[in-house]
Amino acid sequence: MSLINRVGVTAEIVGAVLIVALLLTYSERSPGITFSTGSAAPSGLLATPLMGSLTAAYVLIGFDSAGEMSEETRHPRHTSPRTILTALGAAGLLGGLLVLGGILAAPSLTDGNLASGGLSYVLTSSLGDGVGRVLLADVVIAIAVATLAIQTAACRMLFSMARDGVLPRSRALARVSPRTGMPTAPALLVGNAAASAPVRLPPMRNRRPRTPPSPLAQLRGVDPVRLRMPVDGDWATVRDHLVQRLPVGDATVDAMIAEGRIVGADGTAIAADTPYAPGGHVWFHRELAPEATVPFTLDVVYRDEHILVADKPHFLATTPRGSHITETALARLRRDTGIEGLGPAHRLDRLTAGLVLFVVRPEERGTYQTLFRDRLVGKEYEAVAAYDPDVELPVTLRSRIEKERGVLTALEVPGGEPNAETRVRLADRKGRWGRYRLTPHTGRTHQLRVHMNSLGLPILGDPLYPRIADPTPPDDFRRPLQLLARTLEFKDPVTGREHRFASTRKLEAWESYGSWDQ
Repeated sequence: MSLINRVGVTAEIVGAVLIVALLLTYSERSPGITFSTGSAAPSGLLATPLMGSLTAAYVLIGFDSAGEMSEETRHPRHTSPRTILTALGAAGLLGGLLVLGGILAAPSLTDGNLASGGLSYVLTSSLGDGVGRVLLADVVIAIAVATLAIQTAACRMLFSMARDGVLPRSRALARVSPRTGMPTAPALLVGNAAASAPVRLPPMRNRRPRTPPSPLAQLRGVDPVRLRMPVDGDWATVRDHLVQRLPVGDATVDAMIAEGRIVGADGTAIAADTPYAPGGHVWFHRELAPEATVPFTLDVVYRDEHILVADKPHFLATTPRGSHITETALARLRRDTGIEGLGPAHRLDRLTAGLVLFVVRPEERGTYQTLFRDRLVGKEYEAVAAYDPDVELPVTLRSRIEKERGVLTALEVPGGEPNAETRVRLADRKGRWGRYRLTPHTGRTHQLRVHMNSLGLPILGDPLYPRIADPTPPDDFRRPLQLLARTLEFKDPVTGREHRFASTRKLEAWESYGSWDQ
């Protein structure tokens, strides 16, 4: 047992040091993230160290084992306390560094994978399957040896109590095998008890009930509408609730019910007299109004089993919103590729052309969205605007940009804490026009358009800055905003690959101003 214990301790220490070193090497964020409470409970930073202190509870088993074995230790009054304190210090240091390394190296802190997969998820996703599985094998060895040590301590305790005659059947339990020199009965009793009596923990209850999958297929690449009925509702029927909730009128709701277009979680159509079910869900497809077809191609630049990168044209919205539903990049790509779970990792304005990153697997969407939130994506835009020799370039603009819901334009707040940063430089010049490279370090709404306007260089074709232009017909595609998301580069948080993509689109005002201005 002594040899096995030495092997286990060595594997545990070496493995822990390697894991900590590798995780800190592949960190995705700074240690300052540990002081961010985010959406934590009201207890804030207090709950975190309290929960972390539970790590030391595992060392208490070692205390008991050391105490049990102390009578076989030389100078136990000095050796045992020193060993216990050393174990506590090492466990605290390595445990803290493991937690810190896992937080810093995790691809995402918000998509739920860290909570469900723990350290194994971080190791395999950050270090790759090969290295990650080797380190996990080392963890398994350490845990197996620790389990044997705990079982040995339990056997020792049972034998000691039986030897003192304080247990039923003490004589049998205190008998030592002359051949093996070990108490056979305690060993078999403890081993069988551990193997046959697994602890059953009650299932954890989520605060928010699980949303059932949609029973309706997508319609022209558009997801059905899902409505959850309030738990405290007192309507007699589902129909009564929908009439009050949907702004379409009684006749429309009745017609949808009569046509079987509103269904429950099991796919059964809701009838006019279906009883109201508090907390239940219903699905239906909205009426898809005719939309002007955007007459430009949507090109797929790259696609693998995790992501799809598209080169979006002007006038095509990224996702369904408002009056743009089927004529969006997401709906088109779902129809063209057949990937129903496709979702955007970020968005471009409808008037902006260029590269957009989509995620193939819904469960990985949060991981890629975190790249943009944590500013781990390199983006460069291209714009055409007037040339002004009095504007000193390159320049980095920092300001506070705010946009109110329902207001078309965003505004810079004088003297406000900066929340938007853009690097602007002149790439080329043709007469009175300039082609500019814009590098945003943040992602506020209309940020590039607002910053270019603040320089006195509003982007050509901008219908909002410096002033709101008159509305144009929905099928007027003659003067697109001369803004293009030219490049996109990042390290794939799932595969570890380094990606760099470039748009092949051209800004018409720069290539042929005359035809663009017609």
